[in-house]
Amino acid sequence: MEASEKLAPYGKTLREALDFYLAHLGRVQRPCTVAELVDDLLTLKGREKKSQRNQNDLRLRLERFARDFEGRQVASVTA
Repeated sequence: MEASEKLAPYGKTLREALDFYLAHLGRVQRPCTVAELVDDLLTLKGREKKSQRNQNDLRLRLERFARDFEGRQVASVTA
């Protein structure tokens, strides 16, 4: 079965499949550790006007998550 025939039931084209896969590769091959991602997220969330309690809760939860996946690349973490 040709690739375009396999995509037809989903209403997708080869171009759309290629674009999706290239975007996927860009995400999974970009080196970023869990700790780096957590730091970036906390920085972004810190700019929001949330309560100190909310920010502390988020920081504590994400720091624990980062410790659990210490040294791991984000792309290697699965559900």
